[in-house]
Amino acid sequence: MGRSTVLTRRPDRFQQLTAAQDAEFQGKTGDLVLTGKLRSYNGKPENAPHFKAALKGFKADVAKFESAVALTDGFVLVCNEPGRRSPRAFETLRSQLNNGLLEFARAKRLQAKPLKEWPADLGHRVVAWLRKEALKDNGELYFPETLRKYYGAFCSLFACMKETPKLAALLPQLEDFPRNPFSGLRGSGNTTQSMGQSALIDTLNAARDEFLEVVHKVRYAQQLFAGPEVPPDTTKRGEGQFRNLDAVLWYLKTSYRGKLPMYTTLAESDVVEERAVYEAISRFHGGWRNVSEYLQPAPESCVAPMLLLTIYGHFNTDALRTLGQKNLKRKDVLNNGRLEVRLTVRPGKQRGSTYARSFPIDDADPCSPNSILELMVAWTERIRSEAGKYKDCIFIHVTNENAVKAFASAKLDGRGGDTKWLHHLAEFCERHKLDRFNLRELRMTSLDYGMWMFADDIRASFALKGGKSESVLRDHYIGESARQRSNARVAELQSNKERYVRTGGKVHHLGSDSKDISAATPGCKCVDTFDSPIPGEVKGRQCGAFGRCPGCPLGSPELTAYGLARMLQLREQLKEARKTMPLERWKACWDGVLKTLERKWIPLFKNKPQLWERVKRMSLPPIGVIE
Repeated sequence: MGRSTVLTRRPDRFQQLTAAQDAEFQGKTGDLVLTGKLRSYNGKPENAPHFKAALKGFKADVAKFESAVALTDGFVLVCNEPGRRSPRAFETLRSQLNNGLLEFARAKRLQAKPLKEWPADLGHRVVAWLRKEALKDNGELYFPETLRKYYGAFCSLFACMKETPKLAALLPQLEDFPRNPFSGLRGSGNTTQSMGQSALIDTLNAARDEFLEVVHKVRYAQQLFAGPEVPPDTTKRGEGQFRNLDAVLWYLKTSYRGKLPMYTTLAESDVVEERAVYEAISRFHGGWRNVSEYLQPAPESCVAPMLLLTIYGHFNTDALRTLGQKNLKRKDVLNNGRLEVRLTVRPGKQRGSTYARSFPIDDADPCSPNSILELMVAWTERIRSEAGKYKDCIFIHVTNENAVKAFASAKLDGRGGDTKWLHHLAEFCERHKLDRFNLRELRMTSLDYGMWMFADDIRASFALKGGKSESVLRDHYIGESARQRSNARVAELQSNKERYVRTGGKVHHLGSDSKDISAATPGCKCVDTFDSPIPGEVKGRQCGAFGRCPGCPLGSPELTAYGLARMLQLREQLKEARKTMPLERWKACWDGVLKTLERKWIPLFKNKPQLWERVKRMSLPPIGVIE
């Protein structure tokens, strides 16, 4: 029977029993396998809460199984394997067993049978079911990579049970499980998709707009509390005393030193002032959600800043949720202020690799990384003492249940999924009419944009991702984003080839070291070569107006030695064309281009003598005849 690990196993609880203890725990009937006293966890102490949560969930999963006790004991044994050190390993194992082996047993109606009566060819049946019958909630088949993990969890469970005599006695005479039935499928799962640059820009603008509203509220409250206290208007009665928002904010600040009470607490209060505040908030100030945000963040308040930091810093989801004040450090680099964010990634393999992000200090922009983090630290200060294990996290908030916490993470909660985060992110997308996405997709899109800026430099890929693993290298060359970039290059080359033929070879970039080969003139770049304003060009077809780029509102020369050399060549060709071309044609098409070159573009290079020296040493083919 295959095992998922070859690590040396420590003595289990059964082997440590004396004969007397064994007889006692067996009981009079001898049917009892274990009691709760032996279901103990002997791994890393800090992971014990995550183990207990997963164990509670697994007990619920097998509650209707005849052999629930034996399966639970086997689950504990697998959790105690030395290789399971990650906080999320236990919940992951529970999920894999529930969606794999246990779902198979339910489908084949084995839950009412003791393990002894399960089929001898169990391994082969599980493999066949996983391949052909196992379905996701949406009715689709699982990805092969997922099936490989489900099968591995199944093998680990039965291997641990087989190695324990008292559990092995409850198993049937099983045939050998198929060895590596899903081999070669590692990495064949669903890859993270890039949303595209337009979606990235829309998300960035939406997040900035929403976060600026938060900034306005928080700064308003900070300025208010820096001045004299604003009391309620005693000349009025009831909620009229708190018609002024400043009076409401001062009352909440002075009455509640930590987190604010639940809104229903104010509604049900017997204190006259609290009832008046409740009525005033409802009638005059837009409701509790609007007012409380001046003093403390709600879960939805954290969505926009987390999206912005994902775009700016390409943070991993778990690392961003657990980002703490201790991870932030201001530095001075060559008399320029920088904010360093140093994080440790703790995925399932527990490699614990550290990576850093460094951002320039930009206090003028409220949506810059340093401004976002500093505002969040100040905004959450009053509730931090009530955050428990989340007290160091920057993105803590007050939930509807009036608990102070951060979004779930593997590091602190033993699980990476959080339904509340998904709910608030979906609401954000709906408010701004965006297609739904997750942080992994947003991170991949931001990285894609960075890779485009650095021309697919593999070193830039490692620096942007903060990764050192083989998977980062593999995704760079054969991942989904790499495939999309490759297709874009092929499309660009095909379009340029079509234009080359259409213009009779005038528009070409052979031997060019230009980064932009879409412009119709070598040495130039174009904002949108498929939307040319030049008369005679067709919208939607790549522009072929050779020589017109310097005078086009969408075109400009590259500020490089190559760009300067081509502009000088173009100027000479324009002067030659003036001698042979009809005067009307020259004035209509080319006079403005030459004037723009001589009066606007070439003067930009006057104060760059090093470029002129390089141009003198360059050997380029002729740029071509204008007409």
